[in-house]
Amino acid sequence: MTTRTTITAARLRHDAAQEGAPSPAPPAFRVPKTAELVADHIRKMIIRGELRPGDFLQPEAQLIERFATSRATIREAFRILEAEQFLSVTRGSRSGAQVHLPDAANPARYAGFVLQAQGTTLADIYLVRAANEPYAAWLLARRQSPEDVATLRAELAKAEKLQAAGEFEAYRTALARFHRLIVDLTGSNSLRLVIAMIHDLIERHQARRDDKGRTAEDCYHLKSFWKLTDFIERGEADKAQAHWRQHVQTTNEAWLAGDDTRLVDLLD
Repeated sequence: MTTRTTITAARLRHDAAQEGAPSPAPPAFRVPKTAELVADHIRKMIIRGELRPGDFLQPEAQLIERFATSRATIREAFRILEAEQFLSVTRGSRSGAQVHLPDAANPARYAGFVLQAQGTTLADIYLVRAANEPYAAWLLARRQSPEDVATLRAELAKAEKLQAAGEFEAYRTALARFHRLIVDLTGSNSLRLVIAMIHDLIERHQARRDDKGRTAEDCYHLKSFWKLTDFIERGEADKAQAHWRQHVQTTNEAWLAGDDTRLVDLLD
């Protein structure tokens, strides 16, 4: 590998000199640390299903022998996987490190920080919801699953009770769950991840608006939610999509009134 790299770099310098161009720097190669290689091996086993959620890794001494490495290296590998939420380690426990599947909340929160660092506006975040939810409603209506309809109706029944009781914070949360359910029920992991990335940002913004005296009732009318559910139940996909597109656009405008140029802020 070293010889090939040297030859390649020398050839690049030779070719550049022939063309009268400045010699490029030889490519830099980073050799992974042993702990990273161990973490990568365990990570692959989890993702491929060779290790299941709830399983425990072998005791530390066995892992040291298996990977022919040191205790410090194994513990560093554990720290890497803990940070990625693939493992949880209870200090002093004899059962070892426990396996977990990655959760969408972790990349979603990181994505929120990236969006904030890039100066993303709230209007841009709400645009993602407007682009995805109507299509998800179309998918649900095409599938016309009685189980999906029952789940949506149960969620709306809960929201109705909260509205009647005047519990508007809980009411807003229930309707936010309904928005997310529309996407979750499609079964599309990609769509669910996209919505998870913006859901927390939207929830934070709406809670902040409620704190200023804006109740969820100002933006949401349950009649529209029931109407969507009816379209889904009847399998009227185009009507479901058109209705939900209009609903999301209208409510987005209401929530964003005066805030459309405001930047995403997770640190407030």
